[in-house]
Amino acid sequence: EKKISFDNMSNEELEAICTSRGFEIVKEIDESGNARKFSREEYVDAATQCLEIEAEMEQILNDHPHLLDEIENEAERMRK
Repeated sequence: EKKISFDNMSNEELEAICTSRGFEIVKEIDESGNARKFSREEYVDAATQCLEIEAEMEQILNDHPHLLDEIENEAERMRK
């Protein structure tokens, strides 16, 4: 398994790892109503979690390919 190096990535690039996969990093609001700033470590943790979730979902679909058909059928029904 290839490890991605986050060292040279900006916080925006780390966030894009999640958003490009359909995940959202929810901005927390502090007591004064401002969006709390995330630390570098929090962005790295979030990107790591998004990649892990993606890998888990790929493994589930590899182990149970019929699930993808069911998901696609359900999505098609919802579009009607």
